[in-house]
Amino acid sequence: MARELMNQIQKQILELLNEFNDQNPGYYLARIYLLDNLKIDDKTLEENIFHLRDEKYVDISSGLGVKFSSVKITGKGINLIENSELTDTTVPANQNNDEIITSSDLRIKNTFNQIYNTIESLNSENKDEIIEKVNIIREELKKDEIKTSKIRDSTKWLKRNAAWTVLPIAQIIVTVYGLDMSK
Repeated sequence: MARELMNQIQKQILELLNEFNDQNPGYYLARIYLLDNLKIDDKTLEENIFHLRDEKYVDISSGLGVKFSSVKITGKGINLIENSELTDTTVPANQNNDEIITSSDLRIKNTFNQIYNTIESLNSENKDEIIEKVNIIREELKKDEIKTSKIRDSTKWLKRNAAWTVLPIAQIIVTVYGLDMSK
């Protein structure tokens, strides 16, 4: 489990940033907004933000005369919040071995289903090949040790033949691995 004893303030910060990120992906949230909404003093906010930054759960932007003027949640932070919500339920982590095991199982499953539904609605001769490439990616993502070459090859093919699939698949990959794209 990722950090069972998370400080309550840090959890509130991440939840607020996660909600903001859902509406404004990739944007920074102003420090003053956090202070107003969390009802904490500036020193407490700063200590918690810097701890979250050191753990790579958030990325901060400095400003004139302040160590941070705004902050955004990273993929790792999103994963932590979603995993925290998952561990609050009684659902066992390995309940379904047929699906990708992550805190975002439902969202990932829905995204793949949308891709498959769109493929089925196409009037295309290469439907079966598109399904095959998407399946290769899906199966690789289920594995503990993935072969990135299989994902890369399938993605390249999809980019040439069904470019609309690349963005949702990239979003799935980021969700599964909680990649921090700021590195």
